[in-house]
Amino acid sequence: MKQAVLAILLVGFSAAAQAEWTKVGTSHLDTNVYFDADTTRREGNTAHAWVLFDLAKPRQTARGPIHSFKTLNGFNCKDGKFWSVSRIFHAGQMGTGQVVDSYDTPLTWMSVIPGSGLEAIMRHACGKK
Repeated sequence: MKQAVLAILLVGFSAAAQAEWTKVGTSHLDTNVYFDADTTRREGNTAHAWVLFDLAKPRQTARGPIHSFKTLNGFNCKDGKFWSVSRIFHAGQMGTGQVVDSYDTPLTWMSVIPGSGLEAIMRHACGKK
């Protein structure tokens, strides 16, 4: 499992930079949510997809303002949960501009909120369109 995630990370970082983002919705914070179908991978009950959050208003971080961020999310297709494997924070809109910060420390599994953009992405990644 760890080797599969590492392979997805290596391929995904370069692919996410050249992604064709598909909008899946807008969050309650007026943040547009996109995913890249070309980087979506599934193995058993687990799927991975790059997700882009394009912020309506910039957020200030300790390392400077961000206007967007990309995450590599893992989805448990059976249990309806997700986890963020990797996060990249950008100064520009739509994942452009200087990388302000990044994290490769996976977060714990969290429930996908019904009706959210992440639910739409999970459905696609898990093959439940």
